[in-house]
Amino acid sequence: MTAISRFLAYTRRHGWRETLLRCQHSVWRALHFGRMVLFSCKLPIDESSRFDGLLVQRKSRSTISSAELEKLLSARNHDVAGDDVKVRFDAGAELWIAMVDGTFAGFGWTIKGRTIEPHFFALQPDEVHLFDFLVFPEYRGRNVNGRLVTGILQRLGGEQVRRAHIECAAWNDAQLVSLRKTAFNRHAVASRHHILGIRWVSLRRDLSSGEFC
Repeated sequence: MTAISRFLAYTRRHGWRETLLRCQHSVWRALHFGRMVLFSCKLPIDESSRFDGLLVQRKSRSTISSAELEKLLSARNHDVAGDDVKVRFDAGAELWIAMVDGTFAGFGWTIKGRTIEPHFFALQPDEVHLFDFLVFPEYRGRNVNGRLVTGILQRLGGEQVRRAHIECAAWNDAQLVSLRKTAFNRHAVASRHHILGIRWVSLRRDLSSGEFC
């Protein structure tokens, strides 16, 4: 099927308004490809927040149930995700699950003192990296991600963790809005570049935040 055929088929299924919005999003994503917005926050944070109907659970290799693992793997290709989960647990990462009214609604990962993949800067032993968050489609629009992040920060604040870090693609408006509802502060915009075998990272501080690591 050609690009034009796919475009017309999508328009017939979803209408012109949805098609134009999708095109706008695709252009926005292309313009910001490779750019990441970096956030950090000092711990502990205010623990006054309470989340009616949402429970944050911490999981390890030994405590995650088969049903939870299957739900986790269903979000991605099983062959790839299964290997990812093993690698992450082997590296000391922890899985955090958001339960909404008793149902698995979303998840995220943390790892202390390092990152799973190459990052824009090195972490100290008392710093933690939050990464790879996902909310299942039926629970989106309910700030599950923001409440899960806040719940994790509250728990980590009592565990000799000095600072937490997270990042978000610059085109991901939903994630950016979600993180603004947490204790995280935006502190930089970073990009990775690769030309003719030469790799480098550019890091631009966000002067309006007043924070930088």
